[in-house]
This record gives sequence, C-alpha cells and structure tokens, in this order.
Amino acid sequence: MSRWPTLGAMDGSGGSGEVIVGQIGYGYWGPNLARTMAGLDGARLATLADLDPGRREQAASALPGTTVVADAGDVLDDDRIEAVVIATPPPTHAPLALRALRAGKAVLVEKPLALTLADGVEVAEASRASGRPVMVGHLLLFHPAVVALYRAVADGALGDIRMIECERTNLGQVRTDLNAWWSLAPHDVSVVLRLTGEDPVEVSSTGSAFLCDGIEDEVRTTIRFGSGKVANIHASWLSPLRRRRISVVGSTAMAVFDDDEPVEKLRILDRGVDTGSDPAGPAVLRDRGATVVEVGDGEPLRAECRAFVDLVLHSTPNPAGVDEALAVLRVLEAGQRSLRTGAAVSLTGS
Repeated sequence: MSRWPTLGAMDGSGGSGEVIVGQIGYGYWGPNLARTMAGLDGARLATLADLDPGRREQAASALPGTTVVADAGDVLDDDRIEAVVIATPPPTHAPLALRALRAGKAVLVEKPLALTLADGVEVAEASRASGRPVMVGHLLLFHPAVVALYRAVADGALGDIRMIECERTNLGQVRTDLNAWWSLAPHDVSVVLRLTGEDPVEVSSTGSAFLCDGIEDEVRTTIRFGSGKVANIHASWLSPLRRRRISVVGSTAMAVFDDDEPVEKLRILDRGVDTGSDPAGPAVLRDRGATVVEVGDGEPLRAECRAFVDLVLHSTPNPAGVDEALAVLRVLEAGQRSLRTGAAVSLTGS
C-alpha cells in the first residue's frame, strides 16, 4: 500500500551470531534500552557511556557485564563495537549518529532523528555513504496493536481511510528543551504516515505555552493528504487525563487503538453512516457492535531491539529506517513552522 516497509514478524528469535553493541546515554529512556539490549539473544552490550556520574553508577549496578564510561568516544572509537544505540537528548541525536556512521557502525537512535530536516538528510547521506544502516526509535510502530491495526487497514477491513484522530496527553513529563509537538507527536506522526501510506500535502498547528515562554505545552495539528484523508493530532503534557489513543475512520468500518486499555487495546467497530446509492439521500447511522482484535502481549521495545539486531546481523528489512524518519521530520518541521507563523504550511513539492 506504500513505499513504507510492511510491519509484522518483528519479535522473532533472531539467528546465529552476535552483535557487539555500545550505548550512549542512560537518562530517561536509556535504562530501558540498555536493559532490553543486554537481555537479547544475539546481542552483547559491551560498553555504555554517560556524562553523569550518578547515572554511570546506576548503570554499573544494573548492567554487571557492561563496561560503563564517561566519554562517548570510548564507544565510537572501539573497533569491536559494531552497532551503537543513541539515547541522549534530542539535540545530540544527529551529531552522534554522524560520528557513529563515520566510524563504520550501525545506529539505533531515539526519536526524533534530528531537530531539522537538513540534519536528518545529512544523517541519511552518511548512512548511504558508509553502507551502515540507521534505525530510528519510532517505538509505537512496534506495538502489537499498531501492527494489527496496520494489517487491518492493509487488508481493507476498514475500507478507505477517511480520518485519523490521535490523542497523546497527560499531566507531565514537562520539558523545557522541546515542546509537546517535538517531544510527544513523533509517535503519532510515524503511525499516521504508516497507516495512510501517503506523503502529506499540508500541515497546520496551533499551540499554547503556559509554563515556559516559547515552549508549547499543548499542540493541536491537522495533517492533510492529497487523497482527501485527514489526520488530527493532540499532544499535551498539561492535561488532567492520560490518553494514548488512535482512532481510524474508514469508509466501511472504524477502529480504535487505546493503549490505556489493559486488555482490549484494539477494536474494530462496525459503525458508520450509510447513504445508500444516492449521496444526497438521507443518512442512516449504523452501529452493529465491535470486535476485539487479539494482538498478543509482546513488548514493543523488545521488538524494536530485536529488529535492530537482526538488521545488523542478517540484513533483514529495516522497519524504521532513515527514509521514514525523514518523512516524519518533514511533518514535524512543517508543524513547527505553522506554530510560529500561524499559517498552514504546504508540503507540495518538498
């Protein structure tokens, strides 16, 4: 349905061999990446670097088989290390990815790949020049329910997609380096692009900065596609309600992925509006109930790390490569421009 890789079969057991991995960063998300990578068959987390002494102490305690150092150069300059995981603050993602690629290493970098499209393009070019792959941590693409949702859309279970509604809200984690759009919305942008299989033609955003001047705490964005599809994303860390939900409206059915549901995370709803053969005729609401889709309980982060290790060891398809990351960056950059100008931003021809 698009140039994007097909999701699925991403939580396998791997194959023979072992990849020697280094990690840079042990902050907010770094411990989860390190724990997962260290426990994965086919991978050995040899060295971890972090500037903070307290975090280094925590890492040394949690990862007894891993050498913990202060200098990222000890990871990047080690010829034994074949692959690098980058879990540092977003402004450092692109510079560290470039250093790793130029050192001949494969890269798994947390989202976003970069904070500008130009920097992302430089990483993509370095990946092609070095022949080493880059995978970006668009974690939601590896969620079993999102994989099942993608399959349902690809199989035509919803008909033609008309609209996607994404909600990613909570009270916290408040940031002062990135706004809610850059911090939260990359998850939903990656899923929207994967589900639609299209490049957007227009992005418009509005937001409000209540806690820190110039750093929007809540952002509402509309993404329009040439086919007429529309996606709306609400990202906020200043909301009384936690929401992790994606709703898809199709021409024949609807779907809801609710990550806050403990069990029934994905439902296909036989709901819609029927107009019959005459579009001008009376609209009839249809509600024939919902079907819960069994999606399993696989851990998205384990699936992501597994896919990266298999990519390095066996050259398996890259499920979240730089081309996809650049498509996400185009939308993020356009949304940021719209926030600053107050006008919709056209992506036609970009």
